[in-house]
Amino acid sequence: MLLRNRTPGLQGEARSFPSASRVQCRTLRHNHRAPIVVCSSSDRNDASSGSDGSGDMDMLARFLSQKAAELRSQMSEDELKRSMDGEDMDADVMVPAATNTPNTAKLSAELELRVFSELGDGGFVSDDFEIVQRLGSVSILRANREGSGAQPQAAVIAYAARYIPRMPYMRPCPTLLKEYLPVAKPVAFNELLLVKHLCGIPEDKARAADELPSPDPPVVPLLGYFATAPSEDAAALSTDLEQDSVWLVYKWEGLRPLNMYLDAGPPKAQGGLFKKKEVAEAEAWARRRDMLRAIARQLLAAVDFIHAADVVHGSLSSGSILMSASEDCDPDDLVVKLDSFGFGKWFTATPALMGSAASGSSIDGAGYGPISLGEELEEGKRVDLQAAALVLAEAFVTMLAASPAGVLSRPSLQRLLFGVYAGDYAAFRNYCLEDASGSFARFVAFMDEGGEAQGGWSLLRALLAGDASALQLSQHPFLALGQKPARRIL
Repeated sequence: MLLRNRTPGLQGEARSFPSASRVQCRTLRHNHRAPIVVCSSSDRNDASSGSDGSGDMDMLARFLSQKAAELRSQMSEDELKRSMDGEDMDADVMVPAATNTPNTAKLSAELELRVFSELGDGGFVSDDFEIVQRLGSVSILRANREGSGAQPQAAVIAYAARYIPRMPYMRPCPTLLKEYLPVAKPVAFNELLLVKHLCGIPEDKARAADELPSPDPPVVPLLGYFATAPSEDAAALSTDLEQDSVWLVYKWEGLRPLNMYLDAGPPKAQGGLFKKKEVAEAEAWARRRDMLRAIARQLLAAVDFIHAADVVHGSLSSGSILMSASEDCDPDDLVVKLDSFGFGKWFTATPALMGSAASGSSIDGAGYGPISLGEELEEGKRVDLQAAALVLAEAFVTMLAASPAGVLSRPSLQRLLFGVYAGDYAAFRNYCLEDASGSFARFVAFMDEGGEAQGGWSLLRALLAGDASALQLSQHPFLALGQKPARRIL
């Protein structure tokens, strides 16, 4: 199969690659550009029955479909448009419409040139992959030509896929593919450049894809990228089929979005013949509190990692925070990583490499290049910490609620913390206590642990203020409560 190198400013050089097995598989599209292969149901079952983590693919797909239905039923159109963070990873979710600028085409070309100069052709071709299952999609808001409104348009589609290395003795392994439609190309290129800056892109793709998962760095590992024709799913959503989609390739580590954990419900009591039900339930809730503290510690440590590299995420939410567990587990075994850096920014003390000194390493329409250090970096860090505060408040309220009916939605929490009770945490605490259903009693008791100066309310106040660093906040006394002493190795 021929794949033409579509490098900007270079003549397309045809390269031949061995075709992937077509047994019980079908191609997504047939045209002059190299298609992606989609596995049949029997292949999909084979892929999901392995012991390498790919067995979670069906569960992820079911979860994302369920969350999309819940989102449509629980939120009005106005609330959806105000939920600007891609939280639930499906077609009805909105992310910032930063690709709405008049300079989008110019910006995309600048980013593409920079990506090719730093990363080359990405290290992959479409024949290297077989799609196993579609996982979900994300939309952006695009203003109409009159600028009077915004319409959702699908921009990113996520797939579970099987990577087939073209090397002897290398077995196929699961990967995560994100197809960025032409409208979202700047988002894809920005994410490539930021993740390369944070943790690099491996040269040996096959070995990196097949290695055991590692908790470090706390960023979802990106293996590379390729550009090829849009998939059938993308073709049904996009009006610009002449341009290629950009496909980002991620290492499959079996991680799940935080919002999947938030759907777990009450903790499961581990009773026994010699243990009373009340004791088992109390232990289960104690494990839940330890789990929530572990999530907070690792999330803030991950935020500190990117801030130390002069990067701000810009769109933290329960959908861009991935975890190794979707239910309560031993906090020592938990792994938390950050994903979705397409709307992030990278700051540096050196002048911008392209454009003016005020241009950004983001899709802000001002050109591309590292932004000069200054107040904007500190403001970006503050915004990340406030977003982390909202994510943690959502997790604490949801996972400690007496019943699902008493859970506060993210938009409701945002209105309460940033509007109605902004800066008045005593009033917010009273609001929770006065709830007639009593759903927030465990949440208030949890936040009260440690007292006024070192308790959960103190942590929430510091996060929303954004004055302390993420590292300092990850070491807050409230998060150390119940933490096991460090293991000593003799």
